[in-house]
Amino acid sequence: MNKIKFFLVCFLATLMACSSQPSTQSNSVEEVQSLDKEPTSKDIAPDTDQIVPTASSETITETDQSQETGPIVYVTEDGDKYHTADCRYSKTAHSISLAIAKSQGKTACGICKPSSTTGQKQARCTGTTAEGKKCQRLTSDASGRCFQHREG
Repeated sequence: MNKIKFFLVCFLATLMACSSQPSTQSNSVEEVQSLDKEPTSKDIAPDTDQIVPTASSETITETDQSQETGPIVYVTEDGDKYHTADCRYSKTAHSISLAIAKSQGKTACGICKPSSTTGQKQARCTGTTAEGKKCQRLTSDASGRCFQHREG
């Protein structure tokens, strides 16, 4: 009997909560038409600093440049270094390709040390240690061996 009372109370509370919220589907024709039109400067309140973003050729060009093939690195607006995605200095940076960063005269960060192999697929080294175990290092070298197991 207590379970039935509890269920009934919960059901009524849910029903009352749903009926007290305004319906979002009862928009008038004027409201729907006002949503379809583009916002103008008259639609924005003069006391707010709200800016309506518009697509420009500059933003499209910048996006196209970052979509070039090759490794992606991160640069800040005023910095002269490029970083990896997980570097502590790349929090406010935007992504561009490594080739573009180098053409802008930017150099590699000394903390995260992004190399020219950034973005290339890495594989486990095929060398063995002195104990006879497989090497745990990752390498993107064509030989498949890390710096320690390369000959020469």
